[in-house]
Amino acid sequence: MKTLKVREIERDENLGTIKKEITLTNGVSFTSPSRGIKQIKPNIYLQSNTRVKEIVKRIDEKALDSLEEGASARIAKEIKDSYQKDALNLVIFNLIIDKVPDKDKLSTLAHHLYASSENTVFLPTVRPALIKEGTKISAKRISNYQEMMRFIIKEIQTVGNSKVIIGTVPLIAPKYSRPIVNFYLEQGITAFAIDANTSDLLSHETEARSILSTINSGTPLNETFIYACNLGYPHFEQDETRADDFLSLFAYIDVMGGTFKVK
Repeated sequence: MKTLKVREIERDENLGTIKKEITLTNGVSFTSPSRGIKQIKPNIYLQSNTRVKEIVKRIDEKALDSLEEGASARIAKEIKDSYQKDALNLVIFNLIIDKVPDKDKLSTLAHHLYASSENTVFLPTVRPALIKEGTKISAKRISNYQEMMRFIIKEIQTVGNSKVIIGTVPLIAPKYSRPIVNFYLEQGITAFAIDANTSDLLSHETEARSILSTINSGTPLNETFIYACNLGYPHFEQDETRADDFLSLFAYIDVMGGTFKVK
């Protein structure tokens, strides 16, 4: 499994912070903690002061059907046209479905994700209904979720993979997040995305710390890349500044990303 090059620069034992240098496969590097931005509207200042760009694509049943029918080349070009030079371009597929797609559609999704991505393959984020039965998380659906990610990873690797895979972990109870993290560790993955699904991360500190602890049990946090996305910030509404307000509180997260609003 290909990994990002992560080097610890310094740490503050009192605050528990670790400053790292993250180096991409094309030689581009940046230091953490950092923030990710979405291209909502042009902002020269933000683009020049961040090295992480989120390119978020909504993937619902209609989009899956469109990919199956040959839209992949056009959409991949649109995504690549959004790349920011000398940055970590994170292509994030926000999977808006209530059940795992059939293998043909999953295969197409996997190859489209790979073709659209630059240095990293960010495994899709998912809506809660995919891992819940009614209002409760289901162990069976968690297992199905893992098998979906296993299939996507295998499809990518079967044809050849020269990119870093980032394992997406929902911000859920430790009983359910732990097997997901351990599954990624077994695959040799050392880069992770914590998907809060628009929850306030401050209100779910226990769940976040549990995910970080499980990651650390397999690979030291100072050697991993940790990203947090889909974060809810009830007290901070400005997209351009809110991530910075939380960097000091969640010191082991390398990049704080934006919120993907779903209607």
